[in-house]
Amino acid sequence: IDADENRAYKIVGFAPAKDFAASMAKAATIRQDRAKFDSALKANPNDFDALVGLASIDAATGYFVAAAKLVDQAAAGVTSANKGQLLTAYNAVGDGFQNGGELLKAVPYFIKAIDDAFPDQTAYARISIAECYAQAKEPKLAVPYLKALLQAGVGPKEYLDQAKTMLAALDK
Repeated sequence: IDADENRAYKIVGFAPAKDFAASMAKAATIRQDRAKFDSALKANPNDFDALVGLASIDAATGYFVAAAKLVDQAAAGVTSANKGQLLTAYNAVGDGFQNGGELLKAVPYFIKAIDDAFPDQTAYARISIAECYAQAKEPKLAVPYLKALLQAGVGPKEYLDQAKTMLAALDK
């Protein structure tokens, strides 16, 4: 919560230590980052870095509809050099919807973050989709994403382990 009692940042559920530390670092600079991205967008409404940056901030602070519009606008400026940033922003928007309880609205953004050339973003997206379906009481819809994650066999160990655990629970 910031000095004006607005949500500055939100973390929901478990995050591995590395991810949690990154989230806390981002939370510490969010006001300055928002001002920087707003200024950049005033100068150039199609500034890719500002669009994905502001989308991630809006998603983390509960403005996921605005975040979705920003990331979709950023997609028009994607290149091979910045695609990883776009996929990370799609995951952030998915997180925003998921953390806001709009599980099935999160899934399309996580799906947009799947690109096997980017294994970390893709692993995160697949495990997040599975979690959304599990939370929405549609666990069978999670199975293809869990299997794809395990079949690829790349990404953070925590996600691979979680996929194995979730699949084992679904087989019971």
